[in-house]
Amino acid sequence: MESAVKWRYRVKFIEKVYFIALLSILFMAYRSPSMMAWLLYDQPHISISLLALTVIGFSLANYLLEKRTHKSEMQAKHLKEKLKDAKRLLISQMDPTLVEAVKEIIKADMQEEIERMRDSDQGCSQKCRLSIEM
Repeated sequence: MESAVKWRYRVKFIEKVYFIALLSILFMAYRSPSMMAWLLYDQPHISISLLALTVIGFSLANYLLEKRTHKSEMQAKHLKEKLKDAKRLLISQMDPTLVEAVKEIIKADMQEEIERMRDSDQGCSQKCRLSIEM
């Protein structure tokens, strides 16, 4: 999933850079009648078709990467649901005293962590600091 997202953002960045470069070239062509004549009259089969192909190519790449990203996200969501079900099944098949012991251990660890966060500046937000000062 991460690679699809990375490529999606890379393609979007490249697309924006391409369009900025294209706009600067078109602005120069607008300012220079000889360049506009060369682009539109002397080389129309190259300039116009290249422009159309790149726009279609970027659109297709964005569509495919969006589809791949969505598919990966749905698969990750489905796997998380399966993991929750597997955890519940595991807990239901464990010995109840063992489950209670594990819960107590986790609660104790969490209490220690909460106390450490309360004592340090990192665990207290600005709202928390204001309420403590008041």
